[in-house]
Amino acid sequence: MPLCARCTGLLVGSFAVPLFVLSLRWQVAVALFAAFVVDSVSQFVGLRSSNNVLRLVTGLGFPVAVCVLLVGGAKWLWSITL
Repeated sequence: MPLCARCTGLLVGSFAVPLFVLSLRWQVAVALFAAFVVDSVSQFVGLRSSNNVLRLVTGLGFPVAVCVLLVGGAKWLWSITL
């Protein structure tokens, strides 16, 4: 079954998470997250059309960004509770 470019990026990015989760800064993760949301929403509502390369790149960054933000948030929460 074929996957779209964005879904392929999400799948491949999920496997790349262990490479980046401890070394990526939260500011970069927020930028990756925002790029995915802006690309997805602006295409969905018809403001512009996206291409496969952009969909793939934003799809690759999204799972990495989510995991970096979750791990960073957990570390921060853990630090303030001790």
